[in-house]
Amino acid sequence: MLVVNLRGEGALVGDGATREEYRTHFSMWSILASPLIIGSDLTDMDDDTVETLTNVEVIELNQDPLGIQAARIRKDGDIEVFAKPLENGDQGVALLNRGLAEAEIGVELQDLGVDWSAATVRDLWGTSRPRVVGERIATHVGPHESTMLRLSPQ
Repeated sequence: MLVVNLRGEGALVGDGATREEYRTHFSMWSILASPLIIGSDLTDMDDDTVETLTNVEVIELNQDPLGIQAARIRKDGDIEVFAKPLENGDQGVALLNRGLAEAEIGVELQDLGVDWSAATVRDLWGTSRPRVVGERIATHVGPHESTMLRLSPQ
């Protein structure tokens, strides 16, 4: 089981972190094609935890038939970018902010290894508004938070 340690603790989704940290934890499990295991008491989950653990688009990215784990394509201090190819030609991208302050995180489309002259970008958590400027996608990501994107060529 993958544990993303953002606070110096080993909490699982549903066991003592913030909503954003839960989503970050689940996002990283998903982008890295790790087994999705619920380690929390199912009878004691709040609505945010259930919403996190049942996000169909994030689960689909995790369970893509290619089964390819994401590669880290950028690390700059507390900022990391991960990408994975999907069976239908789309790309899954995670923008991870391990830091204590909001940061703008971007990725050059050429770094995804595909000709992305035109693409549709979808935020799988619906919490950000990624911008495509020229050949770059960028968005603001809060502290201990991640943004999960699905890029589809047009």
